[in-house]
Amino acid sequence: MKKSVRVLAVAMALLMVMVVLASCGTKLSGTYKGTLTSLTFDGDKVKASAGPISIEGTYKIDGDKITLTFGNDTLKLGGEHTFEKDGDTIKIDGIKYTKEK
Repeated sequence: MKKSVRVLAVAMALLMVMVVLASCGTKLSGTYKGTLTSLTFDGDKVKASAGPISIEGTYKIDGDKITLTFGNDTLKLGGEHTFEKDGDTIKIDGIKYTKEK
């Protein structure tokens, strides 16, 4: 159990580093793949996956910032990050994600 909690913590840390999306209130849809993680957007929901571990939450884009919220009442993760969008590519805190087709 300690190993799965540790892996989840690492995945969440990676997610927090990568999850900053902002494009003038635009909503994202579909799956964006990075080197270690993928982000799937649907409405105002986001699912972050790293290997066999995934976590669901919400996101909000405001200009060049994205705010991500993951977890529950016991454990909350996320925060505000920088965001860029260029065609089928997004960057969150400088980490590049490409949309799957």
